[in-house]
Amino acid sequence: MVSVTKIMSISIILPPIITFIVTILYLTKCKWSGIFDAEDQPHHTHTEKISRVGGIGIIVGFFVSYSLVFILFDSKDNQSLMHCSLFFGAFACFALGLIDDLRSIDAKLKSIFQILIAIFAHQSGLKIDHIILPFIKWDLDLQNFSLILTVIWFVSIMNL
Repeated sequence: MVSVTKIMSISIILPPIITFIVTILYLTKCKWSGIFDAEDQPHHTHTEKISRVGGIGIIVGFFVSYSLVFILFDSKDNQSLMHCSLFFGAFACFALGLIDDLRSIDAKLKSIFQILIAIFAHQSGLKIDHIILPFIKWDLDLQNFSLILTVIWFVSIMNL
């Protein structure tokens, strides 16, 4: 059994290394060939053709490190809905952004997909349902507003 310290160390060190390697490989193989160049789109601010798939390195680093931690931790927990939801949700966000970069998606349609991803996350257990301030011993239960706050949070983060 691998110790928790080693697993956490690997999960902190491995993603940036993988992201760097994949990004360098992408830059050397694809950028100059124009494989993933996108045409000018009205909602992008670039004045010349640029590659639109820079997030591939980030998502590969995330998936490799998360898979490693997912496999090395307790096997009983590996089947939980939240782990699968996080994996699916991250991929859905990445796919939506990639499709939007390569072919422009209407802002209303993109917003609908982002809201659906956020609702999926909420229903899977990734939600904002409490605000806790431990220094003043304040615990605010947000059950009635949990879905709205979670959707606002997820959509805001996806649009940063």
